[in-house]
Amino acid sequence: MASTGFEFGALLGATYTGGRVAFSTTDGAMLAPVGARVLSVDTAAGRSRCLPLEALDNVRSVVPSPSGRLALLIDAKSRSVLVDLASGVALHHFTFPDAVRDCRWSPDGLHIAAACGRHMRLYRAPRPGVKKYAPFARLRTFGGYADSVACLDWSPDSRLVLAACDDTTVKVHSLAGVDDGAVATFVGHRAPPAAAFFVGGVGSGLTAAVVSTAVATF
Repeated sequence: MASTGFEFGALLGATYTGGRVAFSTTDGAMLAPVGARVLSVDTAAGRSRCLPLEALDNVRSVVPSPSGRLALLIDAKSRSVLVDLASGVALHHFTFPDAVRDCRWSPDGLHIAAACGRHMRLYRAPRPGVKKYAPFARLRTFGGYADSVACLDWSPDSRLVLAACDDTTVKVHSLAGVDDGAVATFVGHRAPPAAAFFVGGVGSGLTAAVVSTAVATF
């Protein structure tokens, strides 16, 4: 509230109201949704501050960029706000076409993958210092799912995206592919996967781990 000279000091309430807690990749700060606000907690110094902006609905996902400078706040109505974490200023507003179950920034910071309904959508990610009229331009849409896509993960080299669906299938999509098909499909899970992620680093063998009623690796 700059016009009156008051500054927001503390946010009272539960730090977890159904949204997904995230950690900054640079300083380790915890970003926790509190209703329509976001609380940033410095875990090393034991300090916290509330970002000086408010979403239109309860925040469900906080997606920090690999550089730690930006974050994408996604509310319950799939409306997103691109935020500068240092200043707390909203840089851009964007609405996804379907309900967002998961959203991940690629490790190289160039793309954003979002689980939107029965599709995995790939967007060009905005970058600090680069001005574009449409920073969230959609690049590709990956389909072929019989139910909602639940969770995503990027490979360390930002070339592959692992997508787990409520129809119990898990697919690996390649950014270098000429079509929207999957380069690999994993089946045989007894329940919808709760999480899916890559294990391994750049230059080493990759393993896809899927958490369902059991942990399966491929």
